[in-house]
Amino acid sequence: MITLQPASYNHLELVCHIIKESFQKQAKILAITQEKYLNFVAFETVERVPKRMNSGDQVIISFINDEPMGTVSYKADHALQKGIIRRLAVLPKYRGYGYGELLMSQAEQQLKQENIRYIELAIVAQFQGLQRYYERLGYMAKEKNFFPPYPLRFYLWKRNCIILRQGQNVRASKHFSIFKVSLKDKGA
Repeated sequence: MITLQPASYNHLELVCHIIKESFQKQAKILAITQEKYLNFVAFETVERVPKRMNSGDQVIISFINDEPMGTVSYKADHALQKGIIRRLAVLPKYRGYGYGELLMSQAEQQLKQENIRYIELAIVAQFQGLQRYYERLGYMAKEKNFFPPYPLRFYLWKRNCIILRQGQNVRASKHFSIFKVSLKDKGA
C-alpha cells in the first residue's frame, strides 16, 4: 500500500534523507561538491527543511508499506496566482514505477485547490531525461537561466492549471491529510 501524507516536523530527517539520496547522482554528474555549493539540493540539511516549511512550503512524504519512498514540496504564491513545485525526490530503488508522477499529481491537486493559475518548477538544463519527463506531465520550458552561484543552466518550466492530469485512482479529501493510493505496485 502506498501512503502519501503531509510531512510534519517529526519527518524532517526522513525528508532530508530522501532528498539527499535522490539527488546525489546529479551532484556527481555535474561535479557539484558540498564544499563549493552547500545549498545545492543534493546537500539538503535537516535545518533547511523546517525553514522551507516555515516560509510556506508544504511537504508531502510518501511511503510504501511504511517504508519511506519519496517526497515533494509545493508552495502557493497567491499574489501572483502561481504555484511552485520543488524537490521532487524518489529514492532510486523506487524509480520507474510512477511514484514521482503520483507525488506531482498530489502537489498539483493541492495547488489547484488554492486557485492558482499556473505552476512553475526548475530543473538542471543538462538533464534531457528530466526534460522529457516534465514534458510528458504537461510542463513546457519557459526560460533557461543561470542561477548564481551554480555554474550550470536551469530551465524554468511552467504548466497551466486549467487542465490537470486525470486517470489515477487517488482518494483525497479537500483538506489534505492522509490518503492512500491503490496502484498495481511493481514489486512493492
